[in-house]
Amino acid sequence: MDSPLRLRLFGPPYIIIGDESVTEKLPGKAQALLYYLAAAGEAQRRTTLAGLLWGDLPESSARANLRRALVDLRQTVGDYLTIERHTIGFNRECSIWIDVVEFEARAGQPDTEPLQAAILGTHVHGLAGDLAAEKLGMVSLVARDLLD
Repeated sequence: MDSPLRLRLFGPPYIIIGDESVTEKLPGKAQALLYYLAAAGEAQRRTTLAGLLWGDLPESSARANLRRALVDLRQTVGDYLTIERHTIGFNRECSIWIDVVEFEARAGQPDTEPLQAAILGTHVHGLAGDLAAEKLGMVSLVARDLLD
């Protein structure tokens, strides 16, 4: 687990461990779960996640589907997650880089326009709340596309 986990949510999402892309190793719902956790920034209750991803199913089916998605995540990125009885989140002891988190941490700081441009894939000048909010909103659209 010496290799960092890197998640890109701006643009087409991807998951990389070290130098290896593992995005395609995960089913869409497992990816959506990981992206949601990354965007949320904190551990989430299992009931919340089950309802979000399988809200159209009975609660017992939604919980069973969540357990199956967690098996997939454990096999691919398990060490990077803290999976507990009631909550799921990122293991804070692991090296994890998330572009949205990096962007939020550096937005508005002097001399960060090149970083912002690299993350967004565009030239950014004086990026403040509007564009950042628009890009963050796109994370939920990507997750929704994966759910369909």
